[in-house]
Amino acid sequence: MFCPNCGSPLGGNRICSNCGSAATATMPPVQLAPKPGKSKSTAVLLAVFLGFWTFLYSYRVDKAKFWLGLIFSLCALASAFVFAVAFIQYSGTLSAVGLDSFVYYLSDRVAGSPASRGGNEWAKQFFPLANWSLLATLVSGSISWLFPLIRTTTRPSSFFEKL
Repeated sequence: MFCPNCGSPLGGNRICSNCGSAATATMPPVQLAPKPGKSKSTAVLLAVFLGFWTFLYSYRVDKAKFWLGLIFSLCALASAFVFAVAFIQYSGTLSAVGLDSFVYYLSDRVAGSPASRGGNEWAKQFFPLANWSLLATLVSGSISWLFPLIRTTTRPSSFFEKL
């Protein structure tokens, strides 16, 4: 224990041997430094690289947004799974040859010409399912990534400092 007047060690005594003042049993209250808030730059980086997972950074405020983002991400994952299963079912493999055939078929569809390359019968059956599956994946994935990014960048820094 130290003397509250001069700061010299008391060594168990109640009276300071240096200045003669009485040591009190109560200590002055210690003021703790305020807890620093969260950083907006951290939240933006989380939004860029992790999408909706950035709402865990501000979960107390953004619970509903986190769960909506999780639902949209699961929809994107499910539609990508449907695409992969259909691709394997119709092409027989997940090889580069099957993917090449599918890309050729898509380029023929976009150009407006009939599919003239051989071996694309499976792609003709697969294309409608793939079209909707890829569209659902794109929309769900974009929403679950872009919304948190836009929401995080438009919030003021004071929002994150208060968390």
